[in-house]
Amino acid sequence: MAESDNGSINEELDNLAVRILELMNEHIECKMNIERLVRTGCLDLAKSRYIMGNNSVSALQFPTDDVTPLTSIETSTNDGKTTFHLNKTIPDVKKLSSEEDQVLDKNKEKDPLKWFGVLVPQNLRQSKTWFEKALDISVQCANVTSEINSYENKYSDLLKKKTLLKST
Repeated sequence: MAESDNGSINEELDNLAVRILELMNEHIECKMNIERLVRTGCLDLAKSRYIMGNNSVSALQFPTDDVTPLTSIETSTNDGKTTFHLNKTIPDVKKLSSEEDQVLDKNKEKDPLKWFGVLVPQNLRQSKTWFEKALDISVQCANVTSEINSYENKYSDLLKKKTLLKST
């Protein structure tokens, strides 16, 4: 009976090891995608700085007031595994009436592209898109890392169980 338990534990350890390796491969792919997206976003940002002038696209255009975030991360834990979810809010820049110009101004400030002017180059818009995609992939990468940690904990627990079975 101990041999059948030991065999099933060995099989489960093998399955966990294979799954961990698959997740590590996925994690490496996520990191490479993040690098590619951020690099492309930085190049487009540099192109837009060249087009508009280096003083037109800089930290000096950032608002000095507190800014509400357009994205937030929500975490949840199930069975020792933490998952991350990205919550996005879309900036609303619709004008409801002529009396609500202040509301419109506040909503314009929510869209980061409006900080750099009304007619921004396409490269700046594309740069924003690349960085948003990198953020999505970062959350996916964090979920993969959490899953790897969960499987590693299960693997170490099974190893302890296996050593206890061998000692008896």
